[in-house]
Amino acid sequence: MKKLPDKVGPSISQDTTFLKEINLVVWDVETTPEDFESKWTSIISSYELCDNKWLKKMFKHHALWIHAYIRDTYLGGILRTTLRSESENSFFGNFTNPHVTLVEFWMRFQTAMDAQRWKYSKVMADDKNCYPKLTTPLLLEKQASEVYTIVIFYIFQVEVQAACYTCGHLPSPNATGENDNISIIDREKDKEHKVDLSDNKFSCSCKMFERIGILCRHILWVLKDRGFDHIPKEYLALRWSKSATSHPLSNVVGKSVLADFKSGKSKDKKAEIEMLLGSNIPTEVTVLPPEKFKNKGSGKRITSNKEKAVLENAKLLRKCRACGEMSNHDSRNCPSRLP
Repeated sequence: MKKLPDKVGPSISQDTTFLKEINLVVWDVETTPEDFESKWTSIISSYELCDNKWLKKMFKHHALWIHAYIRDTYLGGILRTTLRSESENSFFGNFTNPHVTLVEFWMRFQTAMDAQRWKYSKVMADDKNCYPKLTTPLLLEKQASEVYTIVIFYIFQVEVQAACYTCGHLPSPNATGENDNISIIDREKDKEHKVDLSDNKFSCSCKMFERIGILCRHILWVLKDRGFDHIPKEYLALRWSKSATSHPLSNVVGKSVLADFKSGKSKDKKAEIEMLLGSNIPTEVTVLPPEKFKNKGSGKRITSNKEKAVLENAKLLRKCRACGEMSNHDSRNCPSRLP
């Protein structure tokens, strides 16, 4: 989207209405693939951009970068902002560097995780009896404050407030019972969503729970309307709970090995590394890493036309002796003297 103004030209890029409309379509998390395609086509045709090669190329691969096509993919919040990834890079940068071997990286990674767990346990011990302020009388919110971490609870609290004050029920003409689709109107976003209660399972068309593991305001409205005083256990994601514990070996080794590691009964470091890599450490090493290497490429970066224009405008103007104008050229390269 940063390249968009350069690709559509200066006349259209200065139109704030166009940028606002296309940003609403691209960044809308709750839209469906059908709505995205219809809105995108409408905007492109109304601004006469159907022949733009770059927009054609981006729309050809729209399933790889538009939120509507990855709504069913659980991301656990990792793509919510670049701040999270930059924070992790800064944290692990204190323990590792690009020149360590795989074995050294693994040992340092364990040290980093131990430091992170110790800091987390210290914070949890200090705030064990402290709970955030509740904004509604619902027992659902109270239960979430006791289960979720502080950051996740504040996200959940926004959804609870919206369920109480901005959501409502739309009667469905095909409703035959309690297990039919329920139409919920979201007045804050001016959208309608469907909550499916078939087989006593909650699912919403906004796909918030499938995407980040937190119940949306539409499902919470249904729970509130039906008198639920607690969140069903299967909808309390362990990933966001205060009791969530994880270990870097949990995705690689079995539960028995992990239990031995936590109880201090694990083998020495060499055996752990062999278990992680799935092979024994050779007695003679014939392949060695290069003495010097670069991991970020080489060569000069190609600057865009926009960057070149910004640099040219930043230069001080001087008077040309050939044409007598204040410009960025001199008498040697004056356009009036060029053939």
